[in-house]
Amino acid sequence: MKNFEQVTLISEGAEYLKPGMQTELSKRILDSADELRGSFEEKILTILNIVAKLPVVNENKDDVFRKRTADQILNDNFVTGCTDSALICIAFFRAVSIPAKYVETIDSDWIQHGGEQIAGHVYVSVFDGSRWRVIDPVKKIVDADIARDGRVVYGEGLDSWDIGIDSFDSLSKAFNDFRSQK
Repeated sequence: MKNFEQVTLISEGAEYLKPGMQTELSKRILDSADELRGSFEEKILTILNIVAKLPVVNENKDDVFRKRTADQILNDNFVTGCTDSALICIAFFRAVSIPAKYVETIDSDWIQHGGEQIAGHVYVSVFDGSRWRVIDPVKKIVDADIARDGRVVYGEGLDSWDIGIDSFDSLSKAFNDFRSQK
């Protein structure tokens, strides 16, 4: 019989196997995930390598920033930065039964001093069956340390839309509101 702590961990992990609106498991994602083999660690590294191969395009970023699903990002064959990279990772992780959270962070320095340009980063947190492990999908770092990176967590969820950020304007408002409460 499982003890309360084990059941809680299993339940917590299960919540993050569900798709979000941006991280629905399309046929393309499921078909690609079917080819992923290996241990937990090997799957993570393979997914990070898949995402790293997508070119980073900053042109017309406002047209697509926080507006695409993981499937659309794969179809467009480019990422605009950490959000897109995280969304693809999350979809693939969930497709291979690895619970994954979207983790929005804000740079501590920006919270303290402000500035014209909002500063933050998106991580992914995966559940290995016993604990949550933070991944930086851009730098391909497993077991990243958000605090050591100089950031604080703004929110966690299934994806960006799940935490209420679907454009640069909503990101700006959310970050500025968070900063004003600190």
